[in-house]
Amino acid sequence: MEPPRTKFTSDLSGSDTPEGGTTERVHPEDGGGTTIEAARTAELHTASPKGKAFWVGIWLIALSFGVFAFYPAIPFLSISLRAKATVAFVGWGISWGLFLLGTLLAGSEGYPYFKQLVRRRLGK
Repeated sequence: MEPPRTKFTSDLSGSDTPEGGTTERVHPEDGGGTTIEAARTAELHTASPKGKAFWVGIWLIALSFGVFAFYPAIPFLSISLRAKATVAFVGWGISWGLFLLGTLLAGSEGYPYFKQLVRRRLGK
């Protein structure tokens, strides 16, 4: 006889831990838990993406967010106010351009995969 397993039910907060939801014991002889466990495993371990274009797209998406790191330096540039505004606008355009190009290259699973990578790195 197999011991009872813990079944996790999410509260839709995006939490990957039982603190964000409820847990209950599921007995194998009742047939419970297998569908939920399979769905949870599939959610956490998405299919490995393929292709060079996918990875170039992921890097372009990441780089698009990196442009914003330079915004705090714009006020300290020794250029006119109009030129500072132009630099900010061009940076904004480059950021969105990189993001859109990256999304096109990475495909429909690219941005969700990127979010999953970021959440893993940040521990959320």
